[in-house]
Amino acid sequence: MTSHQQQQDLEQPLQQQQQPKSFFATVNKKLLYGGLFTLSLLIVVLFASRSSPPPAPAPTPTVTPSVSPEPSGSESSDGEKNGKEDGKDGEPVIVPSCETFDPKKVKLVTFDLFAALMDVDTSLLESVANILPTLTSEQVTTLVRAWERAYSSYAGVVFDQKETGVSPFQWSIRKSLDKILVDMEISDSVTGEDREKLVAAWGVLTPWKGTEQVLEKLYKANFKLAVLSNGDRQTLQAATSVFVHTTPFTEWYSSDFPVGAFKPHEAMYTQVLAQMPAEEVFHVAGAPKDGWGSRKAGMYSALLRDEVYPSLPEHEPCFVLADITDLPAVLGLE
Repeated sequence: MTSHQQQQDLEQPLQQQQQPKSFFATVNKKLLYGGLFTLSLLIVVLFASRSSPPPAPAPTPTVTPSVSPEPSGSESSDGEKNGKEDGKDGEPVIVPSCETFDPKKVKLVTFDLFAALMDVDTSLLESVANILPTLTSEQVTTLVRAWERAYSSYAGVVFDQKETGVSPFQWSIRKSLDKILVDMEISDSVTGEDREKLVAAWGVLTPWKGTEQVLEKLYKANFKLAVLSNGDRQTLQAATSVFVHTTPFTEWYSSDFPVGAFKPHEAMYTQVLAQMPAEEVFHVAGAPKDGWGSRKAGMYSALLRDEVYPSLPEHEPCFVLADITDLPAVLGLE
């Protein structure tokens, strides 16, 4: 059948229905052709839209935390954490659930020095009174408390090595001490030698009651012991020398460069996790920010206080202990 014959077949029904042949027959014929063309076009568009893949979702921007990291991560529909945080270089940090903690897998126990192991306040009060005997008891207390507050003010800070040198801790406590002595109007009466003794006093500390016995118990149970603290390595080693005869420490993780930051910045904790998996490490914190900072970085942790840092409940430490004597039970020794 020729194309001419096909066209005639299409026109025939219209010719039979429309009498007489007129202007209206011509219009109806044009409307029919137009309708067929429109229908064909709609079919093509519909088929193309179903065949095309859905548009890709817009990428989610990565927010890099500044000096003091803020919480991130989300919860699934059943209320459990998704276990991911923004880590170094944007890589996800896996935060293990406290429910998965197994003390049998722990090989290394790390301790904060200035709050978990040592009574810094009492120790510094005694040292300052001995080094500067001309100060009144009130002046000694004022100096020590101001010094401790100044140290705490650097929490989470990332330092510039060009400004601080290798040890941010030494730089911060020396800078703070100089300012405090000026503010107290006693700077001229404190010699350079006395200032060095005052700085060294941070490494001459008295342990909390029961600390030595607990450390000895852990050591005899074949746990490796390490310090994870804002102090410089030399100060940390000096402070833990009081335990050397019964419980030798194997490592001192400090804020010295290349870390160059104070807790709770994640760099303090990742220096440990770079050496061994999280399931083999347990951190004992003495301050709330250290307790949640270690958790946020991916560690199991305990806090030796009866309170937790209120701003980040999703990163509460796995255990809150009244004091260090409760630690052996957590690690399966009692």
